Amino acid sequence: MENISNIKPIKSVRVTLVSNSHRRLLLQNTGVLRLEDFLSDSIDDEVIIISTNFGLEIYYYTTVDYFDFISEAVKFYCLKKTNIDDLRFENNNEEHLVYQAFCDALLTFSQYPQIFLAYSKKFVRIKELHSNSKYIIPILDRYFEDVLKYLELNRVLPHSDKLMKIRQKKSQESDSYHVIKALILEILSKKHSN
Repeated sequence: MENISNIKPIKSVRVTLVSNSHRRLLLQNTGVLRLEDFLSDSIDDEVIIISTNFGLEIYYYTTVDYFDFISEAVKFYCLKKTNIDDLRFENNNEEHLVYQAFCDALLTFSQYPQIFLAYSKKFVRIKELHSNSKYIIPILDRYFEDVLKYLELNRVLPHSDKLMKIRQKKSQESDSYHVIKALILEILSKKHSN
């Protein structure tokens, strides 16, 4: 059993533009990946960034609050295309604050069905991209499922049929992946035994 003092809580930094009436990305995909790698290497722990037209959601898993460091890094990476004085940063340094911010964002998106569907698809892609995540993705996935259940119970889940298809497809792909992986491991073990 893990020592309670070794448990690292999830934290997040949300970055938005003060006036983002055109709803544009703060960073393109390559910039997001570079920033994510930089932060992960610097913090020496798991970091995941979700980039939307509403801003950046930066999740990290550590005992240390890196809000100032992350804010400065984001300013540096956004310097070319954004007036850094227009960036607004929100620090969520406790798990209940991260949970609340994540759920609030999804509930807000759910009022706009196309935005909600696009975010849901993006979240599924992020999960695939970070399939080796030990901490952040399982936590965010739990949050995501909580919101979906809430929306389903209240019968206000936008595009529920499309979301179910996406979830089923990803589940089937995951099952196929595990079967293929098991077959490869079996083949390799037989090859090594010969």
